[in-house]
Amino acid sequence: MRQIENGNRHRETREQAAQHAAYAGEMPKPQYPRTEKLTERQDWIASLPAGLCGRPNYGEGLLRDFLPFWIAGDYEGAYNRLAPVLDPEGFRLFWAAEQQTSINIYRAFHIEDSLGYFESMSGYAMLEWLEAEAFGTYDLETRAPGIQVVCKLKINKGSEQYQAYRNAIYEQAVKSMLKKRR
Repeated sequence: MRQIENGNRHRETREQAAQHAAYAGEMPKPQYPRTEKLTERQDWIASLPAGLCGRPNYGEGLLRDFLPFWIAGDYEGAYNRLAPVLDPEGFRLFWAAEQQTSINIYRAFHIEDSLGYFESMSGYAMLEWLEAEAFGTYDLETRAPGIQVVCKLKINKGSEQYQAYRNAIYEQAVKSMLKKRR
């Protein structure tokens, strides 16, 4: 959306004017009749427009895609909808995992840290290292005399403890993304 400059004034384009008119009105009515009775909130969410190519935009489309997961208590699904916009590198999920496990990967893997393994890693890659320390194992490889470095991470994802941990970190990450910033 661009603005057309006219001297010191800015005029709205037709798209902007249509958007402002749409926001000024009441809650939109559903465009087609439904067989089941929905709440006013669900009705409103269903009528929100999607962004280009069906992808959610940064406003109402994102809200429309995220809320059904939030209402159902599926925090992993909610995180997956919000993450491309609010947590693209995955650090909120990693920080939530750090708080849940109380593991500092820089202390747990101090040799790898001194070799610079974690310098350019995303939060998702660092999460694998943290989970290997908490819920799995790893293989060591001897690089130089007396120096052993982790070469293969293995995580036990089938345990109930791991599943409870994953649900907790997704919930904490979603709540931190939605927290109002001052």
